[in-house]
Amino acid sequence: MRLGALRERLIESVADADGVFWFQPAGLDWSMDELVATQGARAQLFSDIDALVAAVVAQASPLDRIVVMSNGGFEGVHERLLAALAAAKEGGSVTANADTVFKKPITVALTGASGAQYGLRLIDVLVAAGHEVWVMISKAAHMVIATETDIELPAQPQRLAEALSERSGARPGQIRCFGREDWMAPVASGSGAPSAMVVCPCSTGTLSAVATGASNNLIERAADVAIKERRTLVLVPRESPFSPIHLEHMLTLSRLGVVILPAAPGFYHCPQSIDDLIDFIVARILNQLGIEHSLVPRWGEVENKDD
Repeated sequence: MRLGALRERLIESVADADGVFWFQPAGLDWSMDELVATQGARAQLFSDIDALVAAVVAQASPLDRIVVMSNGGFEGVHERLLAALAAAKEGGSVTANADTVFKKPITVALTGASGAQYGLRLIDVLVAAGHEVWVMISKAAHMVIATETDIELPAQPQRLAEALSERSGARPGQIRCFGREDWMAPVASGSGAPSAMVVCPCSTGTLSAVATGASNNLIERAADVAIKERRTLVLVPRESPFSPIHLEHMLTLSRLGVVILPAAPGFYHCPQSIDDLIDFIVARILNQLGIEHSLVPRWGEVENKDD
């Protein structure tokens, strides 16, 4: 195994699995990247046991059968997985370290509208609040991020999760990322999707797709799931001016219970920086999610400038 002599047999051994979580230990004389790439979206590769176990727990359903195939202890993965599954059954989301319990997952999707800073800041705040965050970033959103910020984010989901985790100070397994057509992701099904989703920023193209139930990619499908399951869905459109088409789509979605929260910051809190304006919108999103925060003063708490 260490020399890779049986790598072809490894592929055969998981042919019937719905999801595969590979672990590449330190000191392995060959890279498992190519092996994992042949298995498509159902396979994930990890170099950290905590992250691997967290991913298994997040994706597992009550009737799933989990098979651990190893010729060693791999840092106690068997016991740690059992502990994490048991803790998850009691409520919450946990990593392989049973001492690390995250609050309920929140899905955050960034699409191709201007205003990527809102979505990135929201991820940071949710992480700081202790929530597990499931992230999807569209191809157009990657272009916007590269244009509007000096942040470099890889497109590959696992590397994207690592980059976002490093940026936000997230704990292992706290941020999970999914690709455009990762139909095995939990957000693609009502049985696995979390209780809340935010699309921030939300392009008018995504707005249209969600309003018409297009589900052409994972972001659109996840939003469709949130609507059909009557879960919290917040869309943050950033466009000016809005056309009658945009407004019709927003009205349609609002009547379905979707929160339409345009990226239009207020000024009554006397913002001193662009960051203050970003926090205004992120604070409004957190209010819709029922998450306590102290990003900006609430109305009535703002000090009178004449005092």
